[in-house]
Amino acid sequence: MYAAVKKNRTLPRVLKYPVGTSPLGDPHKRYLMSRGFDPEYLAREWGLLGTGPVGDYKHRIIIPIHYEGMVVSYIARDITGRSSIRYKTCPSTMEVRSHKHCLYGLDKVRGNEWVLVVEGPVDVWRMGPGIVATFGITWTREQILLLSRFNLTSILYDSEPQAQDQAQKLAYELSILNVDVEVIQQDLTKDPGELGEGDALELKRTIKERR
Repeated sequence: MYAAVKKNRTLPRVLKYPVGTSPLGDPHKRYLMSRGFDPEYLAREWGLLGTGPVGDYKHRIIIPIHYEGMVVSYIARDITGRSSIRYKTCPSTMEVRSHKHCLYGLDKVRGNEWVLVVEGPVDVWRMGPGIVATFGITWTREQILLLSRFNLTSILYDSEPQAQDQAQKLAYELSILNVDVEVIQQDLTKDPGELGEGDALELKRTIKERR
């Protein structure tokens, strides 16, 4: 099942971040540390930014999305726990390239033979560079074509039945394109992004060694 992505007639050449976007502030850093992350590392490695108390994207961490070395979109994560929408995407009319035509982290795995596919950016942060995310359990034809560049692919979606069903469907689509693909049948009680750093790196190592 492909995700529907609206086609824009014209796309901007330069991405504009939400009003009030600036380097990570203390509230953003405290939120990341409460999740077991090093905010300085994430800012340096993944370019995370933050927003202040005003605007439609207030009190959020801005997660830039890169494609071929260019920032083309972003996702914004609420840090207050009070918003009904945890993640807000960049408006489609402001994206340089649709985020659903990208894979988060792809620029850091180019040239590799093997890739591990997870759901979201937080999973990628936890498991480290060399992993890509599809921005949820739905995926697009464009994302499948990007994944088809790799000879070996492992898919690690969350353990919920719907996520596992989507993982199997993604694997089937990739197999049609002659990709050697496997779905990791994991019985974790936590999502990959919720694992401790040591457990996440060990899981990544174990999956890679199987390939």
